[in-house]
Amino acid sequence: MYIVGVGRTKFGARKETLAELLHEAVVKALQDAGVGYEEIDAAYVGNFCAGPMVGQLHLNALLASLLPGSHIPITQVETACASSATARFPAGIAMARYRTILVAGV
Repeated sequence: MYIVGVGRTKFGARKETLAELLHEAVVKALQDAGVGYEEIDAAYVGNFCAGPMVGQLHLNALLASLLPGSHIPITQVETACASSATARFPAGIAMARYRTILVAGV
């Protein structure tokens, strides 16, 4: 497994929505990797507290809306404060089946 691109948002109090922050990080990661969203075969998204804090429980569906027409499997991982880091583990296992996997955390 190789990490070929990284994208992140500025840390701190932000006015953007969760979707906007996720979009910013994904775009930066894809640009850094030199990969188009149509090349992504699967995705994993990690988060903790999006439901109670912003009312968004289905981050996999939110990520799908940022990848129009992709029709890829997207799995949400939630393990408290380690959610985003933990999302790398099933992505590593999925490398046996998929070539390019996006792992995101918000």
